[in-house]
Amino acid sequence: MKRNALNRIKWRIESGYWKADKNDIEAFNSLVDLVNIKNNASIEKNKTAYSIYASCFLFRLNGFGLTFLNELSQKEFHKSLDRPIDLIINEITSELNFMAQLKFFRDLKIELLYPDCRNPMEKEDELSKIKSLLKDPNKFDQFFGNTWSYNEVESNIRNNFLSFLDVCNK
Repeated sequence: MKRNALNRIKWRIESGYWKADKNDIEAFNSLVDLVNIKNNASIEKNKTAYSIYASCFLFRLNGFGLTFLNELSQKEFHKSLDRPIDLIINEITSELNFMAQLKFFRDLKIELLYPDCRNPMEKEDELSKIKSLLKDPNKFDQFFGNTWSYNEVESNIRNNFLSFLDVCNK
């Protein structure tokens, strides 16, 4: 809002519709300085939240090609921050389960290739590994990507967030 107000005044000065004198320009520059001081103080006060925001932005930048130059991508980023927490926790749970499942297969040296790309001996060896895994209830859940429950993830996120707030409020 402040930025839009300043941009509007700047436009008036630069457009030629309004003849700004030296005092008007100095007043405008003083307002810009005041807003910058207030913004810097706000960022200083909320360093941890600012770091989290920047980290989320980096994640989106790496994963989705977000850029400061594209206003639409910025709006999409802010929209993603406004999503319901349940949806975000579900996505985190799914991602954690997928990562655990991949690690599980990697640790057991089970390749995730299309069966026709394998020779019959490899297929038979992996099939026997899989059959023995499915008999163990702990490994059964890992095999099917059910290592983490929504409640476990939500509880961990909540506790981490409360720790984050403690750091922010210092």
